[in-house]
Order: sequence, then C-alpha cells, then structure tokens
Amino acid sequence: MINHGERLMEIAQLMGTNPIFIRGASDSELREETRQALNKKEIKLVIATTAWKEGINIRSLDCILIAGGGKSEIALIQHIGRGLRRTKTKKTATIIDLLDQGKYLSEHCVARIKIYAEKSWL
Repeated sequence: MINHGERLMEIAQLMGTNPIFIRGASDSELREETRQALNKKEIKLVIATTAWKEGINIRSLDCILIAGGGKSEIALIQHIGRGLRRTKTKKTATIIDLLDQGKYLSEHCVARIKIYAEKSWL
C-alpha cells in the first residue's frame, strides 16, 4: 500500500501538483494540519492510505479519487460519502475510480464499477 501511494505521489508530482501523503506513520500533527489545509482549500491533493479510512471529515472535498483495493459496497459508500457532504457552496462532487494495474487492484475496481451500475450511479 505504501509503495502504491509513493508511485501515485510521483505521478502527481510529474503532473505539476504538490501532494501530501498521509499514511500510518504520519504523526497526528501532520494529519491535523493537512486536514485543516485541505478543508480551507489551501492544498489541492492528498494521497491517503487507510490511515484516513475512518473518522475524517473534510466538508470541502469536491473530488474523490479511489485508487486502491477494496470491493465492499459499504466501504465504497463511505469513501464516496466523504465528497458528497453538502455545504452552502458545494452541491456535487466528482468521483474518479482508477483502474490500476495489478491483479487485485484491477479486480476490485471492476467489482466497484458493478456496484456503480447496480445503483445507477453511472
């Protein structure tokens, strides 16, 4: 998971962005500073492992990129829900699901696409 996150960081940097990578080893101060900066739109991109799987609330999120494994409908709804929290200025969000290389990453993405289709979200 860390290796995959680091590869995503490299790609993002090649595209001219300056992301922050949140993972289990990230201290609580960095996590909170990043959460606040993201909420205020001071930073545009955070790559996070499951370290931010639960208990994170950033109402300003307007785009979610799902780039990891996981095919649980409940977990998918939880991920998407992070971007769908409405505010006075935000009514919609963009959800991007990355079909990545690797047996499990690609299989899980296809399983999530089936959920999107079943829910008529496509």
